Amino acid sequence: MQKGCFVDSCLVRVESPYFAVGAALRRSADCRAVALASLRKQVWLSCIALALIGLLAPTLLFAQQNATIDPRQTAQSLLADALLLVAKENRYEEALALLQQARHLDSRNPTYRYEIATIKYQQKKYSDVIGLMKTAVRSSKATPDYYRLLGNAYDLAGKTQRATKTYQRGIKRFKKAGTLYAELGGMAYRKGNNDAAVEWWEQGIEKDPDFATNYYWAAQLYCHSSEKLWGLLYAELFMQLEPNGTRNKAISQLLYKTLSEALQAPTDSTAATVSFSEKAQLYLLLNETEIDSVLPFQVLYNIDAQWAMPLPLRDKNLPTLYIFRKDWLNRWLNQQHQQYQPNLVFMRQQQIEQAQHLEAYTYWLLREGQPAVFEQWLQEHRYSFKLFLDWFNQHPLQLNEQHRFYRRQYLKH
Repeated sequence: MQKGCFVDSCLVRVESPYFAVGAALRRSADCRAVALASLRKQVWLSCIALALIGLLAPTLLFAQQNATIDPRQTAQSLLADALLLVAKENRYEEALALLQQARHLDSRNPTYRYEIATIKYQQKKYSDVIGLMKTAVRSSKATPDYYRLLGNAYDLAGKTQRATKTYQRGIKRFKKAGTLYAELGGMAYRKGNNDAAVEWWEQGIEKDPDFATNYYWAAQLYCHSSEKLWGLLYAELFMQLEPNGTRNKAISQLLYKTLSEALQAPTDSTAATVSFSEKAQLYLLLNETEIDSVLPFQVLYNIDAQWAMPLPLRDKNLPTLYIFRKDWLNRWLNQQHQQYQPNLVFMRQQQIEQAQHLEAYTYWLLREGQPAVFEQWLQEHRYSFKLFLDWFNQHPLQLNEQHRFYRRQYLKH
């Protein structure tokens, strides 16, 4: 676990061999290069701008005879040149010289200070980053990334308390900045405080529901706990938010492992148990169902999971787990649990099932648990898998304040 930048999706441009989703991949940040995503995002716009400048050069030359060029425009041009130098050739010193000129021409714009700091960060000159960003974060034009860059620099300089305070000040100003919650969760996790870590990540999920990293880390903690259900749900949402790359593959493997371990039954027996939630098992053991009119969410899930268990359970392979998920979903919907315990993940599963892609979706979710089995299935269902990919790209999961899932929605039950 790397110190200094917990938002560690280093795979923005990596495409899965099975899932070329293009625009579906959103908002992943690079832990080893906090600012590269920002730099690259501007590079192509800058190229277009430079091309337009070239096309309009004669007109601009004519205009110069009658008016002075705005120094802010010159600064923007220098910025574009600097970004190109960094993105294409890692020519940091030349880029810094251009950015210093731009900063001199437009001293009130914090963008140049921020871009200089991102290069200094790449050069591991954390004291310089701190000096630049302490002023930049006070600007009215500051963004959450300003606070994250400053906090990361403090952290890597060994000033963890200042890093924590910086992230917290950023959250006070930008309450929906999922990246800052992820950083605070990461710092707590490195200190061994799992409860505080997952609290920060879940706050990030609640406040910024389409930021993938908080789901990634919350899923891992819960899948390794006694309350695996929350981990499975967070993991499934993460895979839809970030359907490519190494992190996606890791969560696919975790989903398969957690789901298969939660289904417990001897191969020669019709007795079955499920272990998605220790609290649900205790609830059922104490017969508390007799006094409650509406069962807690975890209890309902456990009851339906036990009913959907394929018996005898001879093999926890992908075909078996697909049958389990399909039967469980049908029971959940038939029992009308979705009406009084609505859940966004199950709503999404229902949408996929109605589009007749549940099998392909389930195999994709769990593929890294049994790669050879998935490959064999894929050879036999290549066309149906292609249809699923097309549908998925045309119907990406949309998350916002009105359409989201987080564990605390169910704590009242």
